[in-house]
Amino acid sequence: MRAGALQDFDGVSRQLDRFANLNEVYAWLKNEMIAFKERNQKPGRETRKEDVVASVVDYVSRHLQESVLTVEQIAEHIGLSPNYARTIFKDILQISLSDFILGLRIEKAKKLLHSTDWPITQIMDSAGFQTKSHFFTVFKKATGMTPMQFRFEADDQRG
Repeated sequence: MRAGALQDFDGVSRQLDRFANLNEVYAWLKNEMIAFKERNQKPGRETRKEDVVASVVDYVSRHLQESVLTVEQIAEHIGLSPNYARTIFKDILQISLSDFILGLRIEKAKKLLHSTDWPITQIMDSAGFQTKSHFFTVFKKATGMTPMQFRFEADDQRG
């Protein structure tokens, strides 16, 4: 039905003439009300939170190589307070935002260690780590190996 077809009495009358009985009218009205509600309903609370998390993940992915990637920057980008951004992120993904960023950085470093012969400092920079000591500490904690050990093990596995 086109918009505005029920604007006047004649439009309503023509629409009702299509139905053989009140059950058909009721079914039509019910479907129209459901469609109206869906068209005019604001996104649910969870949907909005998921949209926020998707925006955060997208922003982090695009800025991962930046050594100074703060929750404040991310929150400002999506228009929320840092605390609220942290809370929503943790509620939806069950991981803190800082742990998520660190995990992505470690995964990027592992991928680069496997796929390139770049120096460790270049890999560290590309993955967004600020200092070599921090990179080595968190990498070893995450993998049980130093970056060089990880690279050599990957080389041994390749043959």
